[in-house]
Amino acid sequence: MKKVWALWLGLFAGVAAVAAGLLVGAGLQESWQLAARYTARASYPLFLITFIASSLPRLHRAPWTMALFRDRRWWGLGFASCFFVHLLALPSITSTSCIGL
Repeated sequence: MKKVWALWLGLFAGVAAVAAGLLVGAGLQESWQLAARYTARASYPLFLITFIASSLPRLHRAPWTMALFRDRRWWGLGFASCFFVHLLALPSITSTSCIGL
């Protein structure tokens, strides 16, 4: 079985960030702005893990760095799924700001 848990972690982090932004915000526009901001912040660690996964085993050869290198595709897909949720939150910002005009 492949290690797809990184993909599900990214999807869960994105959905949880949207939920947190919608719960914390005072108004509709502020809630969606916070949701977009939180999803960007949730996807950053996944991007960082994916980015350094190829060069980290060259600097420090350890079992966990080799596992990270081996599963970097799934970490990248986790980042992509979290960032896709971020993409879905962005049009909501523009549609709510047009309503306020």
